[in-house]
Amino acid sequence: MVNPKHLLALAFTQLVGVSSVSAVVDVQKKSNTGITKASHNTMLLSGQEVRKNRIIISAKNVAAIKQIVQENDLKIIDSYSHISKLSNRWVGVLEVRPKYSLPVQLQAASMQSMMSTLQSDNRILQADYDSIVWAAETPNDPKYSKLWGLHNTGQDNGTEDADIDAPETWELFSGSDDVIVMVIDSGVDYNHPDLARNMWKNPGEIEGNGIDDDQNGYVDDIYGIDTANNDSDPWDDHYHGTHCAGTISARGNNGLGVVGVNWNAKIMACKFLNENGSGSTSDAIKCLDYMIAQKQSGQNIVASNNSWGGGAFAQTLLDAIETAGEAGILFLAAAGNEKADNDSDPYYPATYDSDYVISVAATDRNDQLANFSSWGATTVDLGAPGVDTHSTGPNNTYMDLSGTSMATPHVAGVVSLLASLFPNDTPVERKNRILNNVDSISSLSGRTLSGGRLNALKAVESSPFAVAKFSWAKQGELTRQFTDNSKTNRCEIVSWQWDFGDGQTSTEQAPVHSYNSSGWYDVTLTVKGDACAETSSTQAVWAGPNLAPVVDYVHSNEEGFVVNYTDLSKDLDGEVTGWLWSFGDGQTSSEQFPSYKYPYTGTFNVSLTATDDEGASATLTKPVVVPLKYCKSSSFSPSFVAISKVQFGSFSNSSGKSEYSDFLDKTINVNSGDSYNVTISLDSGFWGGNTRIWMDFNLDGFFTDDEMVFEKSGVGTHSGSITIPTTGIKKGHKLGMRVTTGTFGFANQCDSWSPSGGGEMFWGEVEDYAVIID
Repeated sequence: MVNPKHLLALAFTQLVGVSSVSAVVDVQKKSNTGITKASHNTMLLSGQEVRKNRIIISAKNVAAIKQIVQENDLKIIDSYSHISKLSNRWVGVLEVRPKYSLPVQLQAASMQSMMSTLQSDNRILQADYDSIVWAAETPNDPKYSKLWGLHNTGQDNGTEDADIDAPETWELFSGSDDVIVMVIDSGVDYNHPDLARNMWKNPGEIEGNGIDDDQNGYVDDIYGIDTANNDSDPWDDHYHGTHCAGTISARGNNGLGVVGVNWNAKIMACKFLNENGSGSTSDAIKCLDYMIAQKQSGQNIVASNNSWGGGAFAQTLLDAIETAGEAGILFLAAAGNEKADNDSDPYYPATYDSDYVISVAATDRNDQLANFSSWGATTVDLGAPGVDTHSTGPNNTYMDLSGTSMATPHVAGVVSLLASLFPNDTPVERKNRILNNVDSISSLSGRTLSGGRLNALKAVESSPFAVAKFSWAKQGELTRQFTDNSKTNRCEIVSWQWDFGDGQTSTEQAPVHSYNSSGWYDVTLTVKGDACAETSSTQAVWAGPNLAPVVDYVHSNEEGFVVNYTDLSKDLDGEVTGWLWSFGDGQTSSEQFPSYKYPYTGTFNVSLTATDDEGASATLTKPVVVPLKYCKSSSFSPSFVAISKVQFGSFSNSSGKSEYSDFLDKTINVNSGDSYNVTISLDSGFWGGNTRIWMDFNLDGFFTDDEMVFEKSGVGTHSGSITIPTTGIKKGHKLGMRVTTGTFGFANQCDSWSPSGGGEMFWGEVEDYAVIID
């Protein structure tokens, strides 16, 4: 049976219209998709979770919205400028500002009253609550054999050829870096070794200079943006988005991990789901607005992957999808894991009636509709592999996940292949190439519009094509041998035209050319087929003495002070064949992608020396920060009990209610062998609490059971004494201290509530501090 923790594309809750008020804050509800909850920033209206005091608005124009805001004492907190401009209206988010601090039931009534007022205003085209959404789930790459959805040989009791025919497709075309897919999700680990080279990088930004170079409102939006936290760093602190990105475009034939449907497509990231996999509709629309802006600036975005959904209709989101579609971008959507008929029980955004939406169900390794997948004879377009999908995870990991979330990126990958092969197609024409060329299977007959499962090969072969491609090799300092590697489908190449970039040309298939002087030359190969369109490819070619490698690397931090290093070095006129890392603490490695565990935290000057196939080398040194980073831990809710103050000797820190608080910037100084009075003050009311404290004495990056130094129960305050040991400790460096309190029992050091799993759910609070032992 599929693990319900991995049935992603969970519950997209959207309320349209006005109905009775439900009880509200910090309550949980169960559904067949899992647990959702209202947090401090949300409320439940008729069982639907929405952002407090926020309404998404589409108005006739700017003048109208200004009048409406003034008349109703509202506040504009966001506007989607690019969607507004293209749709010739004003689209954004308004804040309802109650005059008094109201009980939660009255807050809900106030929201519904304002919604009723706005919906009756003829200057308003659409008003929607800001609902909460949840995440939905042959190359030389060593894990390729696990990717049954790409190539099913019957492995793990599967059915041979119950796949999308990926290797047969790659024989013709394995992808190009001239297209971009935006992953609208929980972010992407852009440093993952299998993704880093395929990440889109904003050409309008200079990385790390702290300046909004392209003046789009985001400073250093190198890989995309984070609308969940309103910043420019779409780092994945969940895992869902990274997994989807790997299925679309994990780097192919790089000797690492897995491979995506498209080996080379660029991934643009927009994080709108938080670390628990939930986010708001307004933040999803903001991702679409950013994507449209980048498209208008010349970035060739061809699709967005949206592995999230469920709930009711929201016109403002549909309008944004339509606007993006008219700009040339398809919207790939997970059909949902409700095991329901979307024709009668709509699941949005997948069920939106739009030419630009492709709704995707999940199939298993035997070509059966997955036992969790929703379907719809008129509302779900096709199926794709979505059970036990192996793909990338954060921090240099790989994961198996199941869900319509995992099926959707298979289709996104094929869209990106088609966009490179047939660049003049409209989005609807690309959609039709996919839906008209599926593998018909009985489990999807009458349950999807196409009646079939995705087949990449059939879609790619739907029209004749030629793809110009070439490589080059040195023959001396100024002479280059050129090799034609072009691919064709249902046509034969009848002519080759080479432009060597120095005014010289050739019509040979594999010419040798000598340059007169050193330099870079833009070489273009144009091929013409007997039954397909002419196509060209251009590369920069170096003629001259051997060039040393261009060295670059990125890193990511794990708990336990482990740093994963990803080499991004390249040799412009050959190959990088050797690597030497110096980790800044005297230790080295010759691996290309090392993981190194540091003995303590701090900033280290890390050097990478790369050597090419002719012995030339170059070195890059960068400062790498190794932070205090421990296992993730947070409560379900601090409503019943919370930590209000921590006193440790002379140290004191007061705090408000939160599921988790990071106070690692606050340092407690202690001496080995000394004892310290400790008091934990609780905001617990009737319930009381159960408090524990751990200290990472040996600084190994983990809170072990024998490092628990405090355990008390009761109402009000918990007091005691902690003695710092004299052995088995690390002196002079920051180490971590974790404080937990729970209502109905003691929490363990790594307990953490998440809709997709991870530790045990508890009511209470977690706080982390730094300690230095002298």
